[in-house]
Amino acid sequence: MKWSYQELAPPDFIEEATFDWSDGDASFQLHESIIRHGILSPLVVQAVDDQSFRLVDGFKRFHIFQQKQQETDLVFPCLVIPQDIPLPEVALWRMATWPLARKNTGMEVLKILTVFQKMGIDETIIVEQVLPTLGLKPSQKLLHDLRQLIELLKGIEQQSLATYTIEELLPLLKFSASETHAIVEEWKSLNKMGGNKWKSILQLLHEVRRFQNRSLTDILKSSEIQEILYNPELQAPVKFRLFKQQLEAWRYPELTASRRAFEHGLQQLQLPKRSQIQYDPFFEKDELLLTIKVASSKELQETLNDLQQNCQSTVWDDLFRIVHGA
Repeated sequence: MKWSYQELAPPDFIEEATFDWSDGDASFQLHESIIRHGILSPLVVQAVDDQSFRLVDGFKRFHIFQQKQQETDLVFPCLVIPQDIPLPEVALWRMATWPLARKNTGMEVLKILTVFQKMGIDETIIVEQVLPTLGLKPSQKLLHDLRQLIELLKGIEQQSLATYTIEELLPLLKFSASETHAIVEEWKSLNKMGGNKWKSILQLLHEVRRFQNRSLTDILKSSEIQEILYNPELQAPVKFRLFKQQLEAWRYPELTASRRAFEHGLQQLQLPKRSQIQYDPFFEKDELLLTIKVASSKELQETLNDLQQNCQSTVWDDLFRIVHGA
């Protein structure tokens, strides 16, 4: 690939985002460096014809310099890829220079794969070269799933999912396009929480829909869920906790009833201060853990006396029946 060096002015660039793969804003350090010193590392462009060029690498540097500088004689140092180099070859070069340690968002991954798909690049090359560069397993099945995800997310506001990783987006394949749109819209009320919170809610929604034979719309638009998500007095973490508890109550009605009965029993026990009972929330262990905190032998003796009197309560029998599943 024979390259040349040219200094180009803004009118020389065509407006094309084929290789603008990176989401998010440029770092503060990059801003400061360009403002103080200009562009030190040349942009990479490809000739479209004798007088126009498409940007291949350096989008953030280009926009920062263009916005901060008002001179009419503004020029950019550029390395120029010849016009006769096929776009797929340019795309593979761009991929080869992509930082391996970069944490790619899910939308960036899908944007890149969309470009390669449109260019007709062989699937084997994508699996063996592109996916590993993006930090993904070189898997034909994964590529198939990612292509399904691209189709699923068409027409959905991309900004709503901008921070999620590809691992967080893949569970959406359990839902239809309309269901995914509904999930994304309702999730905004929780400040777009990601990670395990997002994945746990998706799994619960999928299971509630399946085991109760309810539509996702019916679940999300139910009065119980709407009152939680759109209560202005609740902060996002509280909304999430109540949202999850309601879904669990629908998914595991017997388990939820047992938890409520157990918590009610604990309140009746009136344990000594600084004493606490811990239990397996799924009741898979047939024992309880009692912890006490004391700061003196006197406090220890008083706590043990209180516990001994407390043991006479029949509530203990009720608690153990719940734990043993009787």
